[in-house]
Amino acid sequence: MPYQGFKNDFKPFKGPKNIDIAALVPEGFIDDFKKLWDALWNGIRGYGGLQKWFSLEGNSEVEILRVQNYDYVETIQTSAPEDIDLFIIVVPDKMMVPYDKDPYIPYKQELSKRGFPSQMIAESTVKFGFSNPYLLLNLALSIFAKAGGIPWTLKNKLETDIFIGIDSIQINNSRIFVFNTIYDINKSVGIFWELIKSESPSEKMQEEMLKANVVSIIETIRKSNPDYKIDRITIHRDGLPFLEEINGVRSAIEHLKSSEILPENVEYSFVCVKKHRTPKIFRAYSNKYGNPEKGLYFILGYEMGMVLTTGFPEFSPFAPTGRVNPLEVEVAYANFEFDIREIMKEIYYLSELHWASGLRSAKLPISILYADRIARFAYLNVIPSERLKTSLWFL
Repeated sequence: MPYQGFKNDFKPFKGPKNIDIAALVPEGFIDDFKKLWDALWNGIRGYGGLQKWFSLEGNSEVEILRVQNYDYVETIQTSAPEDIDLFIIVVPDKMMVPYDKDPYIPYKQELSKRGFPSQMIAESTVKFGFSNPYLLLNLALSIFAKAGGIPWTLKNKLETDIFIGIDSIQINNSRIFVFNTIYDINKSVGIFWELIKSESPSEKMQEEMLKANVVSIIETIRKSNPDYKIDRITIHRDGLPFLEEINGVRSAIEHLKSSEILPENVEYSFVCVKKHRTPKIFRAYSNKYGNPEKGLYFILGYEMGMVLTTGFPEFSPFAPTGRVNPLEVEVAYANFEFDIREIMKEIYYLSELHWASGLRSAKLPISILYADRIARFAYLNVIPSERLKTSLWFL
C-alpha cells in the first residue's frame, strides 16, 4: 500500500521540486482554504505533508484568486496567471458528482485549452478535511501527479516494453478514439495520449486508422528515445476485438519492421480486457461468502482468463459497497507463444500504477483506465492543448 510506503519514509519515484499553484476560492472560504493548504503542505498526524513526503522545496504559498458570485470562468479569463503549474478550484458540494456529469466542466475546459491541469476540491473538504490524513494524501497525490510527478512505479521489470491502451466513446453520430501509451515503466515512466475522431459512430476502428496511429506512437517513442529497446508491444483494447483492428496492428508492425524502426523479432499481442458482465467471485469465510484476495486469477484456456485487480485487504470481506468483480482477459492475437498468466500479471501490475489513491488500486490497468477517462472528458468537450499530451491532467 503506497500510504505505508510514505509513512516508512519512501520518497516519490520522480517529480518536480517546486510546484507553482493558484487557487480559485469563493468568498467566505479563504480562511478555511488557507488552513487546508497548511495541512496539505506541512502535514498532520498520519500524513507527512507535500514538503516532506513529496520532497517539495521552495515557497509553500498559493496564489489565491477570490471568486465572487461563483463566477469561475470570468475569474480565469481576467485574473488567472500564466506561470502556474496547476490550478485548484474550490467548488460547492453539489458540483462534486461523477466526473462525466460535472457541472464544473466549463472551468476545466477553459483551463485545459490553455494548457493547465486543475484539481477540484469541495467546499466541505475545505472546511472539514484538514484533519483527515487519508483525504489529504489522496489530494496531495493528485496535485503532485498532475504537476508532472510520478509517485511510484514497479520494482519488477515487465516483459512488455510498450503498452498501448485503446478506448472510445460515441458522440452523436461520430466517435472519439483514445490511444494511451505507457513505456519505460521502470525508469522514466513515459505516458502520452492521442485523440482521434471518426465520422462513424461504430466502435470498430478501421484498419488504416489503427495502423497509422500505432506507427505514429512507435515513431514518437523512437525519436525521443533512440536507444530504447523495444522487444515486446502489448495492445490493451477495452471490450471485444474486431478483425480489422487486429489486421491494423499486424500491418503497423510489418511497416515498422520494414522501416527498421522495430527489430525483425519484435513480439506483439492484442489483448481484450472486459470489465462488464463478468461473474462475481466469492471466498468462503466460515459460513459466509465475501470478497476474495486481490491478485486471485483463473485460467479459462490458453488465451483466456480472469483476474481480480481489487479485493481483500483493500476491501473488507463484507464491504457494504458490494462484491468485487474480476476482469476478463482474452488474447485476440499474438505472434509469440505467450503465457496467459503473464498477460494477466501485467494487467494486475498496471492497475497498481493508478496515482490518484494511496489506499486502493484501480480496477482497470492504467492503459485502459486513463484512455477511458480522457474519452469521457472529450465527450464533454474537454480537449486539452498539446501542452498536456504528456500530463496526467485527467486524474
